[in-house]
Amino acid sequence: MATSADTDECAPLLVEEPVDALNNAESFPDLKLVTVWSSLLTLWNAHPLLNCCAIVLVPLAVISAQCAWKQSYVFAVNFAAIIPLAVVLDFSTDQLSMRLGGTVGGLVNASFGNFVELATCFSALHANKFQVVKDDILGSILSNALFILGCCFLMGGTVSPHRDKFQKFSSDKASVNTSLLLLTVMGFLLPLVMRWHLHSMGSFTEEDQAEAVLSLSRSVAVILISSYFGYVFFHLYTNPNGLVFAPVKSNHLGTTQFVRESNFDLIQRPDEDEKPELVVSVAILALGVGSLFTSICAYGLIDSLGGLSQELKVSNTFIAIVVLPLVSNASAFVTAVSAAMRNKLDLSIQIAVGSAHQMSMFVAPTMVIAGWFTNRSLDLDFGLFSTAVALLCVLVANALIQDGRTHWFEGAILLAAYAMVACGFFFQPVST
Repeated sequence: MATSADTDECAPLLVEEPVDALNNAESFPDLKLVTVWSSLLTLWNAHPLLNCCAIVLVPLAVISAQCAWKQSYVFAVNFAAIIPLAVVLDFSTDQLSMRLGGTVGGLVNASFGNFVELATCFSALHANKFQVVKDDILGSILSNALFILGCCFLMGGTVSPHRDKFQKFSSDKASVNTSLLLLTVMGFLLPLVMRWHLHSMGSFTEEDQAEAVLSLSRSVAVILISSYFGYVFFHLYTNPNGLVFAPVKSNHLGTTQFVRESNFDLIQRPDEDEKPELVVSVAILALGVGSLFTSICAYGLIDSLGGLSQELKVSNTFIAIVVLPLVSNASAFVTAVSAAMRNKLDLSIQIAVGSAHQMSMFVAPTMVIAGWFTNRSLDLDFGLFSTAVALLCVLVANALIQDGRTHWFEGAILLAAYAMVACGFFFQPVST
């Protein structure tokens, strides 16, 4: 018969139903009444300066694409016009996903979270610029995993209240994101290795090699996008609050049980500014209008790449990998860095690394599958140099977040890695 002491010792080992901190009444005080008019005012007042810039720059971008402007001017105007549009899309997506919640909200984030990249990639795919599609995808991955994450570590370690000390975050959450990145790099490696393997055998024509690589790429794309939606399901249902399952040596029987801990240090409570402030109709309207003008500007941006490369004597690869992500990731950069400066490293890593694996597991397969349905031979062979760079960068980022803590110098390491990558693409010769 167990004593009271044994009962008390075993009590913490009981698995209780988790408390949904995000749906707790204490997490959301009474919300003010949100109307269509107040939603429109909120949409304008959220970023008034950027909205004014959009009103001026978007018409100029449309005019520049129709008139015989210099390609550098067309690129600059469309480049600048996409920045405020990206911020509007990001804000509207967050508001709509909060309103819808659950699976629908997760799918909205999956669809519109990287809409700028989707728009630029679709424009390049429509123009049969397959290398630009690949470079844009790779550039966004590198920008998120190295540049944005490095800025988060650097600014969080020098500006936040924890400067000159270690900042801590959940290594479990971070390792899931980096593991997904390693999975996608594996998917990028396989078509490259197959091409080299078939070429080394010497018994296959180039057409046979291209057909085999294309078939493998399409199969990998289906597997990657299926894995991504599996991750969305896992994130929404299996592990919605980031609960930790910790093995604990337990009772007098010597058995080991798993304790489910609702760790509020790992669960991000919603901030005051994260309450839904737009009604669904206004959020959908903003997404629709923003998506339309973003697509128009993205088409003008991609169409001007060739002329810009010749005018500036810089390769298309450098522009697509280094310059274009500055537009598409501008909103994510501001959000992630500001969170790191408030000592919310879990949120920063989720934004930076999460956006990287969303690009690699959702956008890249979507482009390959879209090319499949439109009879365009887009594969996942990024080339030897680009694939090696992606693998090395993922390994560097993975090594720095394994211990669950960071400081400003680790941010400097990531930025140094990104600078070396940028130099590597900058010195590639301009194709004639």
